[in-house]
Amino acid sequence: MPRTASPEAMCCSFCTKSQSEVGKLVAGPGVFICNECIDLCNQIIAQETEGGNGSSQPASRPEASETPPPLKAWETLSDDELLGEMVRAHGAHRNVDRAVGRHVAALRERGVSWARIGDALDMTRQSAWERFSGEE
Repeated sequence: MPRTASPEAMCCSFCTKSQSEVGKLVAGPGVFICNECIDLCNQIIAQETEGGNGSSQPASRPEASETPPPLKAWETLSDDELLGEMVRAHGAHRNVDRAVGRHVAALRERGVSWARIGDALDMTRQSAWERFSGEE
């Protein structure tokens, strides 16, 4: 049986607010972002490009093998605020995990093998089955 997200189950993958709590929820490939998070992103980008690095170009991104520097915004947060941010990030992770599960269910309905799904997710067939089959 197909698994689809009901409108009330859809929420922002970043702040975890439900669709009914925000003005607009935009869907991406397995994720959602609300208008409030988009506004915050635009503010951050504007600050970076206006004076953060002295040019109109965005700051360079670290190489994939490098450990990214800690977010400067975290330095101003109390422990409780940082814990709250961690909970929101974990909620976003759960939303993405549910979205991947829906993709897997759709692929299995089409007859795509666990081996092919596992390869796409960079895991073994057995690991994919254990994580997404719903069987134990």
